[in-house]
Amino acid sequence: MPRLIRSDIVAVQKPTADVEVPGWGGSVTIVALSAADLEEWRAVQAVDDKTPGLGVATLIALSVRDGDQPMFISADDMGFLRYQPPVVLKPLVDAILKLNGLDTASRDDVAGN
Repeated sequence: MPRLIRSDIVAVQKPTADVEVPGWGGSVTIVALSAADLEEWRAVQAVDDKTPGLGVATLIALSVRDGDQPMFISADDMGFLRYQPPVVLKPLVDAILKLNGLDTASRDDVAGN
């Protein structure tokens, strides 16, 4: 492997993936979370019991893109996401967790299992 310098590292684009969401009738593009995004999502998860669905809605809002911009940004968007049926959101959440190495299989790989 080559030795990297700072300019090599900052030029790398965050990973993306297209995800089919049958419940929405098409696909969306997701992007890997930044460190700040991950911390925001974890903070929201810690208080999710006070606002059901907020953790999932936040994860999706931080990940789904419309071009290079977030697709879901308003309070109404968050309300929409919070009340979507789990069966609709499951393919999206599963893909986001996998892209970020947060799914069970990725965690097992890191642990050497």
